Amino acid sequence: MARVATIAACALGLSTSGCRRAPVPPTDERSGVRAAPSASASVAPPDPSRLPEDPAAGRRSTLQWREHMEDEERERQLGFDHRHLKEHRAVVKLLTAARARYDGAQTEAAVERVRGDMPRQLTEIRRKVTELDHWGVNSRVLPDYAALEASLEAGYADAKVAALGGHAEALAAARATFDQHLKTIADWLEAANETEGDEH
Repeated sequence: MARVATIAACALGLSTSGCRRAPVPPTDERSGVRAAPSASASVAPPDPSRLPEDPAAGRRSTLQWREHMEDEERERQLGFDHRHLKEHRAVVKLLTAARARYDGAQTEAAVERVRGDMPRQLTEIRRKVTELDHWGVNSRVLPDYAALEASLEAGYADAKVAALGGHAEALAAARATFDQHLKTIADWLEAANETEGDEH
């Protein structure tokens, strides 16, 4: 009897000891199968100290950061081109002189002579552009230089030949495109000239 009493006392002590184990799910009376714990029981409640996410504010913040980085890059490029204005002006002078040779050609044979000498001139232009920006990552107007070089290499000559044959539309378009690139370059270099570039 003493042993039975001891076991009963231990059982009573366990039931009132405040055991921290999770409660055992009830057993289905009909099937005898113990029910699985509900999903909600295992999900942690939301942390009240955290602010709810605002997708719109997140997008605004990303946009502001992108604009900031673009402004920083623009200032960096302005500073670089400010320090290389002399080299830029030399490149622009070569480009406009090469174009003038095509414009001055009055016959198809003359255009072809200019075209034949153009690789030599373009080599000089590209050499000066490389000297200006060796890695090709600093000046804002490099794409415009490349477009003008490509035009002088083929398109402008073809348009001039077509114009001599009575089809002026292609040459008008080639001139307009060429002029637009020159204007983009001139506007940028003017802005760079007004920038207080880092001279070191």
